[in-house]
Amino acid sequence: MKKSSSLLVVIVATWFALLVGAFVGCGTSDPACSGDSCACPAGSPCSFTCSGGGACDVTCPAGQTCNVTCDPGQSCSVSCESSTSCMVDCKNSPSCNVTAPAANATVKDCTSASACQVTCGGTGVGTLTGTTETCP
Repeated sequence: MKKSSSLLVVIVATWFALLVGAFVGCGTSDPACSGDSCACPAGSPCSFTCSGGGACDVTCPAGQTCNVTCDPGQSCSVSCESSTSCMVDCKNSPSCNVTAPAANATVKDCTSASACQVTCGGTGVGTLTGTTETCP
C-alpha cells in the first residue's frame, strides 16, 4: 500500500503543478510589464490587473487567452485581436479601448458606448447590451 500511496501523491502533485503552470502568464511581476504597461510574452496566457495611477496599456499574445482588469480611475487600452479569447473588465473606466478578436470577446462594466470603444476582428464594432459589449 505504501508504494501506491506514494505514486498517488506524485501523480496529484504533478497534476497540480501542470494545472498551476497552465494558468500562469503575464502578470504585474513579469519582466515584460512595467507599471501599468504590459506586453505579455508569446506562448503564455495573459492575465493582468491594472494597479492605478496612470493609463493602462496591455498587449496580449496571439493564440492565447487574455484577461485584463482595468482600474476605475484610469484609461485602459487592451490589444487582444489575435488572442483565442479576450475578457476585459473596464471597471467603469472613463475610457476603455479594446481591439478584440472577431469572436470570443467580452468587455464588461462599460459606462457608455462612448467610454468603451470595442473593435471586433479589426473590422466590426461590438454589441453593447447594458454595460457589457461583446464580439459575436
